Amino acid sequence: MRPLRILLPLDGSTEAESILGAVLPLADRRPLRLRLLGVVSKGISHSAIKTYLSRAAGALRTPRIDARYGTCLGDAPPAIVAHSISENADFIAMTTHGRSGVRRLLMGSVTEKVLRQATIPLVTCRPGCRMEGWAHVVALDGSPRAETILDDVLPLTRMVGATLHLLHVASGSAKPDVRRYLKEVAARIKSLGVDVAVAIRNGSACEEILRYATDVRAGVVAVATHGRTGLKRVLMGSVAEEILRKSVCPVLLRRDLSPSAPLATMVALA
Repeated sequence: MRPLRILLPLDGSTEAESILGAVLPLADRRPLRLRLLGVVSKGISHSAIKTYLSRAAGALRTPRIDARYGTCLGDAPPAIVAHSISENADFIAMTTHGRSGVRRLLMGSVTEKVLRQATIPLVTCRPGCRMEGWAHVVALDGSPRAETILDDVLPLTRMVGATLHLLHVASGSAKPDVRRYLKEVAARIKSLGVDVAVAIRNGSACEEILRYATDVRAGVVAVATHGRTGLKRVLMGSVAEEILRKSVCPVLLRRDLSPSAPLATMVALA
C-alpha cells in the first residue's frame, strides 16, 4: 500500500502546527509519508528551525507514519512549491496563517501565494479544525471549472476509502437536468470503485455546503477556486474563501491552472 505523501510547511508556531489535526487521522486509513519543511528567511536562525523540525519529526514517527524533515533558504511560497514537486507530494497541507499573524485569512499570506503557484492540491484550514469523518464533500455547480476539483479529491478519497458526496446548492427548485448531471458524474465515479452519494440543497451556497458537511461529519470539503486568468485576488469574495473561513473541517482547494496564467507558467519552467 503506497503511503500518502504530504508536504507540511512548519515555522515553529502553534498555528502552523495545528494542520496536524487535519492530516494525522489519515494514518488510520493509509500509511503516511510526512515531509516537514522549514523555509529559513534572512535573520532567522537556521539551527533553531532545524532543531525544532528534528524534534517534531521524531515525535510524529510511528509504524504508520514516516516523518522526516528538511530546511532551505529563500522565499517561502516558491520554496514550498519546488519541494512539493521534488518530493512528488500528493498534496500540500498548511494552516491559513502562521507566525506572520495575517488577519485576513488568505490574502497576502503565504498560504494564498502557495495556492496560486502550486501544481498539486492544497489542504488547508483554520487553526483548531480537525478531520472528524470519512465523507468528502464536493461542491458542484454544473460548470466545468467546478468539476475540475474531482481530479484532485478523487485520488485522496480512493486512497483512504472515503465516500465522495456530490453536492449541488440551488437558489430555487433544482432543475431536472441538474439531477441528471449529478447522476452522470456519480456513475463515472462509481466506475472507478469509489463510493459516491448525491445531494441537492436549496439556499445560500456557503451556508448549505457547510451545513451538509456538518450533517455527514465531513473529513474534507473540496471546492474549486476562480484563479484561471491569473487574477491577483484568487479567493477574496468567493464561496471558496467563505467556506474556508467558517468550515470546521479541512478544505481542499485547487485553482484552475491555465497556460496563460503567469504563475502557472513560472512553475512549469521551474
